[in-house]
Amino acid sequence: MSKRLLECSLSLFLLVCSVSILLTVFYAKTTLEYYLTLVDEQRKTQEQILQTASEVKEVLFEASTALAVRVLEQKNVIPQTDADEMVIESINIIKQHSKRLGKIAKYLNDKKM
Repeated sequence: MSKRLLECSLSLFLLVCSVSILLTVFYAKTTLEYYLTLVDEQRKTQEQILQTASEVKEVLFEASTALAVRVLEQKNVIPQTDADEMVIESINIIKQHSKRLGKIAKYLNDKKM
């Protein structure tokens, strides 16, 4: 009788262990899928941030270039016609990124002329 009881106890223990392992694997799979989804979303967000930063950098570069050209024009380092061409080119690049900023830059440039 005790051998039969021992076998039943061992069978029950192994069954409980198997169910526990299966539940752990299922939970780990669900957690891994959730983690991978979050990692993918974070990667997309970082790419958007880098893209936006790159666009801002380009707009700031063009605005500072236009400002520097106007200063050099006033110091008679750059002829007015060349300065106008460079500034208009910078304004067009700024317009490609933001129409509002392009309009502001154009108004400032027209005021300057």
